[in-house]
Amino acid sequence: MKQINNIKLKHPGFILFEGLDFNGKTVLAKNISFLLKKDYNIDNVYNYNQGLIRNDIVEDERIKGLTSKEKSEYFLNCYLRDSLPSNPCEFKEIIQDRYLPAIIFYSLIMNNAKIKDMDRFIKESIKPKCIFLIECDYEERKKRAMSRQYLKKHEQESLLSEKKSNEFTMFYREIISRFNIPYKIIDTSNIEESSSTNRCIEYILNEKILNNEICIEDIFVDFEPRVYQSTSNLRAEELEKGKELKPINVIRTIQGDGRYVNIIYDGRHRAYSAWKAGLKKISAFVNYKCIEKIDFDRLIRVNEFGFKL
Repeated sequence: MKQINNIKLKHPGFILFEGLDFNGKTVLAKNISFLLKKDYNIDNVYNYNQGLIRNDIVEDERIKGLTSKEKSEYFLNCYLRDSLPSNPCEFKEIIQDRYLPAIIFYSLIMNNAKIKDMDRFIKESIKPKCIFLIECDYEERKKRAMSRQYLKKHEQESLLSEKKSNEFTMFYREIISRFNIPYKIIDTSNIEESSSTNRCIEYILNEKILNNEICIEDIFVDFEPRVYQSTSNLRAEELEKGKELKPINVIRTIQGDGRYVNIIYDGRHRAYSAWKAGLKKISAFVNYKCIEKIDFDRLIRVNEFGFKL
Protein backbone atom coordinates (compact mmCIF):
# COMPACT_ATOMS: atom_id res chain seq x y z
CA MET A 1 0.00 0.00 0.00
CA LYS A 2 1.32 3.46 -0.88
CA GLN A 3 2.01 5.66 2.13
CA ILE A 4 1.35 9.37 2.08
CA ASN A 5 2.63 12.10 4.36
CA ASN A 6 0.45 13.41 7.16
CA ILE A 7 2.96 15.84 8.68
CA LYS A 8 1.45 19.31 8.87
CA LEU A 9 2.78 21.49 6.07
CA LYS A 10 4.31 24.90 6.64
CA HIS A 11 4.34 27.77 4.18
CA PRO A 12 7.62 27.79 2.19
CA GLY A 13 8.44 31.39 3.21
CA PHE A 14 9.61 34.49 1.37
CA ILE A 15 12.60 36.19 -0.22
CA LEU A 16 12.92 39.86 0.68
CA PHE A 17 14.13 42.78 -1.47
CA GLU A 18 15.13 45.90 0.47
CA GLY A 19 16.90 49.18 -0.14
CA LEU A 20 16.61 52.93 -0.55
CA ASP A 21 14.27 54.44 -3.10
CA PHE A 22 15.58 54.66 -6.68
CA ASN A 23 18.00 51.76 -6.21
CA GLY A 24 16.09 49.50 -8.61
CA LYS A 25 14.66 47.20 -5.95
CA THR A 26 11.14 46.80 -7.35
CA VAL A 27 12.32 46.15 -10.91
CA LEU A 28 14.66 43.43 -9.69
CA ALA A 29 12.05 41.80 -7.47
CA LYS A 30 9.57 41.63 -10.35
CA ASN A 31 12.24 40.27 -12.71
CA ILE A 32 13.15 37.51 -10.24
CA SER A 33 9.51 36.56 -9.78
CA PHE A 34 9.05 36.30 -13.55
CA LEU A 35 12.22 34.26 -14.18
CA LEU A 36 11.59 31.83 -11.34
CA LYS A 37 8.32 30.92 -13.04
CA LYS A 38 9.59 30.99 -16.60
CA ASP A 39 12.99 29.29 -16.30
CA TYR A 40 12.68 27.17 -13.16
CA ASN A 41 8.95 26.34 -12.94
CA ILE A 42 8.77 27.73 -9.41
CA ASP A 43 5.30 28.96 -8.56
CA ASN A 44 5.60 32.27 -6.75
CA VAL A 45 3.90 35.59 -6.20
CA TYR A 46 5.34 39.12 -6.14
CA ASN A 47 3.98 40.99 -3.14
CA TYR A 48 4.01 44.64 -2.13
CA ASN A 49 1.35 45.60 0.37
CA GLN A 50 2.74 48.29 2.64
CA GLY A 51 5.46 45.75 3.32
CA LEU A 52 3.15 43.23 4.99
CA ILE A 53 2.39 39.66 3.92
CA ARG A 54 -1.24 39.71 5.03
CA ASN A 55 -3.54 42.35 3.58
CA ASP A 56 -6.01 42.47 6.47
CA ILE A 57 -3.83 43.85 9.26
CA VAL A 58 -3.72 47.58 8.60
CA GLU A 59 -6.94 49.37 9.54
CA ASP A 60 -7.09 52.53 7.46
CA GLU A 61 -9.44 54.24 9.92
CA ARG A 62 -6.93 53.71 12.73
CA ILE A 63 -4.12 55.61 11.03
CA LYS A 64 -6.12 58.69 10.06
CA GLY A 65 -4.89 61.71 11.97
CA LEU A 66 -1.91 59.93 13.53
CA THR A 67 1.39 61.77 13.75
CA SER A 68 4.41 60.40 11.90
CA LYS A 69 5.74 58.84 15.12
CA GLU A 70 2.38 57.30 15.97
CA LYS A 71 2.10 55.83 12.49
CA SER A 72 5.55 54.27 12.79
CA GLU A 73 4.63 52.70 16.12
CA TYR A 74 1.35 51.44 14.70
CA PHE A 75 2.99 49.83 11.67
CA LEU A 76 5.80 48.31 13.72
CA ASN A 77 3.23 46.53 15.85
CA CYS A 78 1.43 45.34 12.72
CA TYR A 79 4.51 43.28 11.88
CA LEU A 80 4.18 41.42 15.17
CA ARG A 81 0.73 40.28 14.05
CA ASP A 82 1.69 39.47 10.47
CA SER A 83 1.86 35.83 9.39
CA LEU A 84 2.42 33.60 6.39
CA PRO A 85 -0.60 31.82 4.88
CA SER A 86 -1.55 28.65 6.77
CA ASN A 87 -3.88 27.17 4.13
CA PRO A 88 -1.85 24.87 1.81
CA CYS A 89 -4.10 25.88 -1.08
CA GLU A 90 -2.51 29.34 -0.82
CA PHE A 91 1.10 28.12 -0.59
CA LYS A 92 3.51 29.80 -3.01
CA GLU A 93 7.00 31.16 -2.72
CA ILE A 94 6.70 34.90 -1.99
CA ILE A 95 8.95 37.56 -3.52
CA GLN A 96 8.44 40.36 -1.01
CA ASP A 97 9.15 43.95 -2.00
CA ARG A 98 10.08 45.58 1.33
CA TYR A 99 9.16 44.42 4.78
CA LEU A 100 10.04 45.29 8.38
CA PRO A 101 13.55 46.68 7.63
CA ALA A 102 12.00 49.52 5.62
CA ILE A 103 9.66 50.53 8.45
CA ILE A 104 12.55 50.40 10.92
CA PHE A 105 14.62 52.59 8.60
CA TYR A 106 11.90 55.23 8.30
CA SER A 107 11.24 55.14 12.04
CA LEU A 108 14.90 55.83 12.73
CA ILE A 109 15.47 58.64 10.24
CA MET A 110 12.10 60.40 10.55
CA ASN A 111 11.24 59.95 14.22
CA ASN A 112 14.66 59.77 15.89
CA ALA A 113 13.99 56.28 17.21
CA LYS A 114 16.90 54.26 18.60
CA ILE A 115 18.06 51.18 16.71
CA LYS A 116 18.35 49.12 19.92
CA ASP A 117 14.65 49.71 20.51
CA MET A 118 13.93 47.83 17.28
CA ASP A 119 15.46 44.55 18.45
CA ARG A 120 12.14 43.34 19.85
CA PHE A 121 10.42 43.74 16.49
CA ILE A 122 13.31 42.05 14.68
CA LYS A 123 13.27 39.12 17.09
CA GLU A 124 9.51 38.54 17.16
CA SER A 125 8.56 39.15 13.52
CA ILE A 126 8.49 36.43 10.84
CA LYS A 127 11.80 36.17 8.99
CA PRO A 128 12.58 35.88 5.27
CA LYS A 129 14.73 33.09 3.86
CA CYS A 130 17.22 35.67 2.67
CA ILE A 131 17.45 39.38 1.94
CA PHE A 132 18.66 41.14 -1.19
CA LEU A 133 19.83 44.62 -0.21
CA ILE A 134 19.77 46.68 -3.40
CA GLU A 135 22.16 49.64 -3.59
CA CYS A 136 23.06 52.29 -6.15
CA ASP A 137 25.45 55.24 -6.28
CA TYR A 138 24.27 58.78 -5.63
CA GLU A 139 24.42 60.18 -9.17
CA GLU A 140 22.49 57.27 -10.62
CA ARG A 141 19.83 57.56 -7.90
CA LYS A 142 19.40 61.25 -8.74
CA LYS A 143 18.90 60.43 -12.43
CA ARG A 144 16.25 57.87 -11.60
CA ALA A 145 14.51 60.25 -9.21
CA MET A 146 14.02 62.77 -12.03
CA SER A 147 11.36 60.53 -13.57
CA ARG A 148 9.25 60.89 -10.43
CA GLN A 149 6.89 63.91 -10.36
CA TYR A 150 6.59 64.01 -6.60
CA LEU A 151 9.14 63.02 -3.93
CA LYS A 152 8.28 62.29 -0.32
CA LYS A 153 10.21 64.00 2.47
CA HIS A 154 12.48 61.06 3.22
CA GLU A 155 13.16 60.57 -0.51
CA GLN A 156 14.19 64.19 -0.85
CA GLU A 157 16.43 63.95 2.22
CA SER A 158 18.26 60.89 0.87
CA LEU A 159 19.12 62.88 -2.27
CA LEU A 160 20.32 66.10 -0.61
CA SER A 161 23.97 65.17 -0.99
CA GLU A 162 26.24 62.24 -1.75
CA LYS A 163 27.30 62.21 1.89
CA LYS A 164 23.69 61.89 3.07
CA SER A 165 22.99 59.18 0.51
CA ASN A 166 26.03 57.21 1.68
CA GLU A 167 25.01 57.64 5.33
CA PHE A 168 21.56 56.25 4.58
CA THR A 169 23.10 53.35 2.64
CA MET A 170 25.31 52.35 5.57
CA PHE A 171 22.41 52.81 7.96
CA TYR A 172 20.34 50.36 5.91
CA ARG A 173 23.22 47.86 6.00
CA GLU A 174 23.32 48.07 9.78
CA ILE A 175 19.60 47.36 10.03
CA ILE A 176 19.80 44.36 7.68
CA SER A 177 22.77 42.90 9.54
CA ARG A 178 20.79 42.90 12.80
CA PHE A 179 18.36 40.37 11.34
CA ASN A 180 21.18 37.80 11.42
CA ILE A 181 19.99 35.91 8.33
CA PRO A 182 21.69 35.42 4.93
CA TYR A 183 21.76 38.57 2.81
CA LYS A 184 23.35 39.69 -0.43
CA ILE A 185 24.18 43.25 -1.48
CA ILE A 186 23.42 43.91 -5.14
CA ASP A 187 24.83 47.16 -6.56
CA THR A 188 22.84 48.33 -9.59
CA SER A 189 25.02 51.38 -10.35
CA ASN A 190 25.58 51.69 -14.10
CA ILE A 191 24.94 47.97 -14.55
CA GLU A 192 22.51 46.47 -17.04
CA GLU A 193 19.28 45.30 -15.51
CA SER A 194 19.82 41.76 -16.80
CA SER A 195 23.21 41.55 -15.08
CA SER A 196 21.79 42.48 -11.67
CA THR A 197 18.92 40.06 -12.20
CA ASN A 198 21.32 37.23 -13.04
CA ARG A 199 23.37 37.90 -9.93
CA CYS A 200 20.24 37.50 -7.80
CA ILE A 201 19.25 34.28 -9.56
CA GLU A 202 22.78 32.89 -9.18
CA TYR A 203 22.74 33.61 -5.46
CA ILE A 204 19.35 31.91 -5.02
CA LEU A 205 20.56 28.83 -6.88
CA ASN A 206 24.07 28.63 -5.42
CA GLU A 207 22.88 29.12 -1.85
CA LYS A 208 19.95 26.74 -2.43
CA ILE A 209 17.51 29.26 -1.02
CA LEU A 210 14.49 27.59 -2.65
CA ASN A 211 15.71 23.98 -2.51
CA ASN A 212 13.88 21.26 -0.59
CA GLU A 213 15.51 17.97 0.39
CA ILE A 214 13.00 15.19 -0.31
CA CYS A 215 13.26 11.48 0.45
CA ILE A 216 13.47 9.65 -2.88
CA GLU A 217 11.21 6.86 -1.61
CA ASP A 218 8.51 9.49 -1.06
CA ILE A 219 8.48 10.61 -4.70
CA PHE A 220 5.95 9.37 -7.26
CA VAL A 221 4.87 9.95 -10.83
CA ASP A 222 1.26 9.83 -11.98
CA PHE A 223 2.01 9.23 -15.69
CA GLU A 224 4.73 7.64 -17.84
CA PRO A 225 6.67 5.66 -15.18
CA ARG A 226 9.55 4.99 -17.57
CA VAL A 227 12.91 6.55 -18.40
CA TYR A 228 15.44 6.29 -21.20
CA GLN A 229 18.27 4.04 -20.09
CA SER A 230 20.89 6.09 -21.96
CA THR A 231 19.83 9.30 -20.22
CA SER A 232 19.74 7.59 -16.84
CA ASN A 233 23.23 6.21 -17.40
CA LEU A 234 24.47 9.68 -18.31
CA ARG A 235 23.04 11.15 -15.10
CA ALA A 236 24.55 8.25 -13.12
CA GLU A 237 27.98 8.98 -14.63
CA GLU A 238 27.64 12.62 -13.62
CA LEU A 239 26.90 11.55 -10.05
CA GLU A 240 29.91 9.23 -10.01
CA LYS A 241 32.12 12.14 -11.07
CA GLY A 242 30.81 14.18 -8.15
CA LYS A 243 28.59 16.47 -10.21
CA GLU A 244 25.56 17.75 -8.38
CA LEU A 245 22.28 17.20 -10.20
CA LYS A 246 20.08 20.25 -10.63
CA PRO A 247 16.89 20.12 -8.52
CA ILE A 248 13.91 18.21 -9.83
CA ASN A 249 10.49 19.87 -9.88
CA VAL A 250 7.80 18.40 -7.67
CA ILE A 251 4.10 19.10 -7.21
CA ARG A 252 3.22 18.57 -3.57
CA THR A 253 -0.34 17.33 -4.07
CA ILE A 254 -2.53 17.74 -1.00
CA GLN A 255 -5.89 16.07 -0.54
CA GLY A 256 -8.80 17.33 1.56
CA ASP A 257 -7.69 15.79 4.86
CA GLY A 258 -4.26 17.47 4.67
CA ARG A 259 -2.25 14.41 3.66
CA TYR A 260 -0.05 14.77 0.62
CA VAL A 261 2.29 13.13 -1.89
CA ASN A 262 5.24 14.50 -3.87
CA ILE A 263 4.70 14.00 -7.60
CA ILE A 264 7.46 14.64 -10.16
CA TYR A 265 6.57 16.80 -13.13
CA ASP A 266 10.14 17.42 -14.29
CA GLY A 267 13.28 15.44 -13.51
CA ARG A 268 12.32 11.77 -13.46
CA HIS A 269 15.68 10.75 -14.98
CA ARG A 270 17.53 12.64 -12.26
CA ALA A 271 15.36 11.07 -9.57
CA TYR A 272 15.79 7.55 -10.96
CA SER A 273 19.55 7.95 -11.32
CA ALA A 274 19.82 9.25 -7.75
CA TRP A 275 17.90 6.22 -6.51
CA LYS A 276 20.09 3.85 -8.53
CA ALA A 277 23.15 5.52 -7.03
CA GLY A 278 21.86 4.73 -3.55
CA LEU A 279 21.01 8.29 -2.54
CA LYS A 280 18.30 8.68 0.08
CA LYS A 281 17.35 12.27 -0.68
CA ILE A 282 17.20 14.55 -3.69
CA SER A 283 17.02 18.31 -4.06
CA ALA A 284 13.74 19.66 -5.43
CA PHE A 285 11.79 22.81 -6.17
CA VAL A 286 8.28 22.35 -4.77
CA ASN A 287 4.97 23.72 -5.98
CA TYR A 288 1.66 23.09 -4.22
CA LYS A 289 -1.66 21.79 -5.48
CA CYS A 290 -4.84 20.98 -3.54
CA ILE A 291 -7.29 18.32 -4.76
CA GLU A 292 -10.24 16.56 -3.18
CA LYS A 293 -8.76 13.06 -3.28
CA ILE A 294 -5.48 11.54 -4.47
CA ASP A 295 -5.80 8.71 -6.99
CA PHE A 296 -3.37 6.19 -5.54
CA ASP A 297 -3.87 3.72 -8.38
CA ARG A 298 -2.05 6.09 -10.73
CA LEU A 299 0.97 6.63 -8.49
CA ILE A 300 4.23 4.83 -9.25
CA ARG A 301 7.37 5.06 -7.08
CA VAL A 302 10.73 5.94 -8.57
CA ASN A 303 12.13 2.47 -7.78
CA GLU A 304 9.34 0.92 -9.86
CA PHE A 305 10.27 2.73 -13.08
CA GLY A 306 10.84 0.82 -16.28
CA PHE A 307 12.86 1.69 -19.39
CA LYS A 308 11.53 3.20 -22.61
CA LEU A 309 12.34 1.19 -25.71
